[in-house]
Amino acid sequence: MKSDTKAKILAIIKQNNSSRAHDIISQLALNHAGVFRHLLDLQLSGDIYKIGTPPVVRYFLKTNIMEDARSKVLQNIWRWAQSGDPQATTNDQLCTTRDVFQARSARLLPVLQKEINEALSFLLLAVVDEIGNNSYDHNLGNWKDIVGAVFAYDETNRIIILSDRGQGVRKTISKVRANLKNDEEALQVVFTEIISGRAPEQRGNGLKFVKKVVVENNLALTYFSGNGTCEIVNGKMEIKHHTNSIPGMLAVIKY
Repeated sequence: MKSDTKAKILAIIKQNNSSRAHDIISQLALNHAGVFRHLLDLQLSGDIYKIGTPPVVRYFLKTNIMEDARSKVLQNIWRWAQSGDPQATTNDQLCTTRDVFQARSARLLPVLQKEINEALSFLLLAVVDEIGNNSYDHNLGNWKDIVGAVFAYDETNRIIILSDRGQGVRKTISKVRANLKNDEEALQVVFTEIISGRAPEQRGNGLKFVKKVVVENNLALTYFSGNGTCEIVNGKMEIKHHTNSIPGMLAVIKY
């Protein structure tokens, strides 16, 4: 059972999505040594992890996806999506421009054709391109910190991962849906309604297309943005709240 102080530290990190030791010390009015001891204990127990080097260090809550996922690639990209840790991705995963992304996504086709039939290979590639191109369509000039999208695949575990450190779904569609209550509601809208975050353009069918392909071909998709998650498994979609916040988006496709 965690001490009251450790529970308060976890609550502060959760509330702010991440936190510096200085901020925790200020809020709890505790001495430095005591807070750093608790932070070390929480790291050793697997509750949190830290990014950065002194004097700029931030602490993040760990999430089940980092521990439960068999894919080390997925664990690393989740860390990048949540914290922006540059050491969590490789140069061949970060696509700083759309041209780089499209060139790398094209190389996915022969990989897919070894595992699934040709028709589904092309459909799945179209899904990847739709999600990946959204990163550039909606975030140009609005990246949180790192420009571009991460794109990777894990042949062993048959998963494809895309992510960006952009403005996220809710902010993207806020121009046309200003009264969204939370990230979950924003995900419900983009996966079920024709709507564009690039108003007044008549667009917005992309993620509905993604959902259709996933459902009709017995694939699986988990799509994170903000504190919202859209999960499509066995032909059913569920929108739910997630403890850890992803500033932009992270999509995991299983085939």
